[in-house]
Amino acid sequence: YSVLIIFLGILILFSDLPFKDSQQMFLVSRSGKRAWIFSQVLYVILVSILYFAFIFICFCAVLFPNLYFNSENWGKIINTISLSSVAQRFELWFTVPQSVLSDFSPLNGFLYSFGIALFVTCVLGLIILIFNLTVKHNTGVFISGAIIFLYMFQYMNHNGYILYYFSPLNWISLYTADKNGITPYPDILWVIPILSLFFVFDQIALFTFGAKKTKFILETKEEII
Repeated sequence: YSVLIIFLGILILFSDLPFKDSQQMFLVSRSGKRAWIFSQVLYVILVSILYFAFIFICFCAVLFPNLYFNSENWGKIINTISLSSVAQRFELWFTVPQSVLSDFSPLNGFLYSFGIALFVTCVLGLIILIFNLTVKHNTGVFISGAIIFLYMFQYMNHNGYILYYFSPLNWISLYTADKNGITPYPDILWVIPILSLFFVFDQIALFTFGAKKTKFILETKEEII
């Protein structure tokens, strides 16, 4: 449930995008629509980076007395859990597949999960921004919320592997990261291009439709008047 909680926080952070106040109207009139949209995209990216940096710092602070990081070796405990039945014997709430240890070093695994999580967060933030701006406020929240809860639906029901291809939050976990294309899970050659495509498409849609359909700007102007 930790992934769900983290991304619900993202949903709350971005739910009011684009911000609707007199200052935003002033910025639009002074800098122009496209420059204002660019600033909103930049805001999503920077907040996403700061959000996950904060989570990482909190994680390190909690584990600080026992924190140890080796970029190449997973350590005796993780290797023992992966190669034996210790997890079942002591009823641990997690296991470590051998594929994770063989496909990723600790450093590579961290960079992969952190990078995909950041990528997914930016895409969700841009989805909220474009639909809130061009359709109706909170429309983007419902769409991004549905994407987030698709992860929970797949997690609880285990209805085959097909939903893994449409649930970006599932792509974050090393458990389902297929580095060599030999498992039923989406491989990296699927995950990265799809996220890149959505990231680029969101920005194209923002600069194309967001600059024309300025419902947010017009509503703000009416309220100011």
